Amino acid sequence: MYKKYLLLAAILFCTTVIFAQNKLNIQVKPGISIPVSFTDNKSIFKTGFTGQLAGQYYFNPESRYFANTLFSYSNNPTKAEALSMNLLALGGGMGVLFNLLPSLNMQTGLNLGWYLGMADGETTGNPFTSAFLDFNLNLSSAFSLTLGSSYDYYLTNNQGKYGDLYQGIGVFLGARITPGAKVRNADLDYQGIRFLPVFPVFHKYYNDNPLGYVNIQNKERLSLYDLDVSFYVRQYMDASKESYQIKELKAGESVEVPLYGLFNMDIMDLTESSLSTAVINVSYTWQKTAMSQEFSESLPIQNRNAMIWDDDRKAAAFVTSGDPYVLQFAKNAGGLIRESGSSPVNLSFRIAMGLFEALKDYGINYVVDPLTPYLDLSENRTAVDYLQFPRQTLTYKAGDCDDLTILYCSLLKAVGMETAFITVPGHIYMAFNPGISGEELNRSFNNRDNFILIEDEVWVPVEITRIQDGFLDAWETGARLWRENSEKDTLAFLPVDEAQKIYQPVGLRSEQLNLDFPGNEEILSSYHRAFNLFLSREIYTEEQQLIQLIKSSGGKSRYVNKLGVLYARYGLYDKATEQFEKLVPQGFPSALVNLGNISFLEGNFPEALNWFSRAAASNPDSTAILVGLARTNYEMENYTVVNRLYDKIVLVNPSAAERYGYLVMGSSSETRAESQNEFIGMVWDEVE
Repeated sequence: MYKKYLLLAAILFCTTVIFAQNKLNIQVKPGISIPVSFTDNKSIFKTGFTGQLAGQYYFNPESRYFANTLFSYSNNPTKAEALSMNLLALGGGMGVLFNLLPSLNMQTGLNLGWYLGMADGETTGNPFTSAFLDFNLNLSSAFSLTLGSSYDYYLTNNQGKYGDLYQGIGVFLGARITPGAKVRNADLDYQGIRFLPVFPVFHKYYNDNPLGYVNIQNKERLSLYDLDVSFYVRQYMDASKESYQIKELKAGESVEVPLYGLFNMDIMDLTESSLSTAVINVSYTWQKTAMSQEFSESLPIQNRNAMIWDDDRKAAAFVTSGDPYVLQFAKNAGGLIRESGSSPVNLSFRIAMGLFEALKDYGINYVVDPLTPYLDLSENRTAVDYLQFPRQTLTYKAGDCDDLTILYCSLLKAVGMETAFITVPGHIYMAFNPGISGEELNRSFNNRDNFILIEDEVWVPVEITRIQDGFLDAWETGARLWRENSEKDTLAFLPVDEAQKIYQPVGLRSEQLNLDFPGNEEILSSYHRAFNLFLSREIYTEEQQLIQLIKSSGGKSRYVNKLGVLYARYGLYDKATEQFEKLVPQGFPSALVNLGNISFLEGNFPEALNWFSRAAASNPDSTAILVGLARTNYEMENYTVVNRLYDKIVLVNPSAAERYGYLVMGSSSETRAESQNEFIGMVWDEVE
């Protein structure tokens, strides 16, 4: 009869293997059976041989719970001579698995069933129960060594009453196999794939900042180790970009993985939005086996001019000061202005003015984009705007406020100036840093309300949309917008250099364009016209006040001298000389010193020496006169005289001696350059 039970057990196991591959573990466990007795009667049995064939069916890959099938055989010798009992059992039950270490797990559970007991030619059949505890050392995804134990309790029926037939503890050393485990990957669930808007102009940004996320869940009952997620877009990436690494993903756990991408320049050829195939690859170790799997998803990519205004600093990516056409325009105009003559007015300020006027001559116009106006899109942080690269604006000769701001910032950065975006409700414009201190601002400019002072840095706000009205009107409008919105606290000041640390500038591919930039004469003519207008506006109020004081005081010398200094400070040397010469017959020392300064600035050193010497005759200890004489003799290479004069300056005014220390440092190229810098920082002699 026991042969029928063996056949039934074999059929049950074969059926389970066929229909439950990848969810089934089969254990073969030979061992010994040690009898125990929990009554006062000593067991009649001795240690014997036992063996188990068990199958565990997991309901799904991530479940720790399983159904258990058990077929066992044991031979139990007794203390009686030549008498032993054979137990053949078939049963089933439930169990649970616990992961202890990456390669070690524990299974425990309970089985119930029916057994056949055979001894001395007699056979009996009754219920049995068996509790088990197994430790599995996973050597691969398909094979494990098993060290286990069981407690087995066999009942006997004596006239309707059940009692103990046999109780024993089994100790096993065997193996566990998992059919089909070698041919499948771990069961992973990819949930909630979401891509953020992908903009080509920020393709460098996505190397360090996520462009999307995917949620990965481990649906297995064992942990995954060394999980590595990478992202790849075949058409626009040269290689996969590693996005995420995790040491262990436990059974049933999920993790949200950020996705990064290192795109190549091909993405900047997209002039229309498109869909591309993105591949997400996941590699990992499961049950000591390295595996990988990948899946594809459609990735929407915007056109190269697209952007959203969720962060106004993003516009900095369009500020491409290295574009060859930007460099050509900026370097040519900036160089012409630099070589057009010296002036006490800050050079960077003058170059910015000249570049603005050159754009006006070139024919750049402000045009509101009817499809993507900044006024509307800046308030909608998810709406896609269309921004032009500087090269495109130079080609089209038109743009809205963001396009013109980007172009002007690019031109000024190309000649070495810091720039910044200024945003107010519904509008963006710019400011540039001419590189002057607050002290120089007070000394060189009268209308200081039109400047912005931030942490002792001076900035010049320019409303670039006033391109056709000229630099001065654009400057005044920008300053007014700043003042109005500063009072309301409704503006933001965003330095472009700082923004580009996050949103790096991305240019367009090289191409041949026929851009007809303004000629040199046209650039210089417009610059001089704008600069002279600036000077007229800058000095007008003070000039009129001094003229009135001269009239009312009967031509008082100090007022005439002050008017001359006003003209001289702004480089109007002809007008300044006219005023100072009125005071020469009187021997007015300040006028003589100032005439010496003008001759010095014009490079006429013998004449400058004459004026300073005449002034020294009446006031030989004046710091201004001593410095003028020393500087003039230095330029004439009369170094012995310079040393004597410098010693006198040290006694009269030590701070002035420190400022002009280059005078006694020889005639090296460095000290010569320092002396040239002093042309701009001339101190005029005003008598109060």
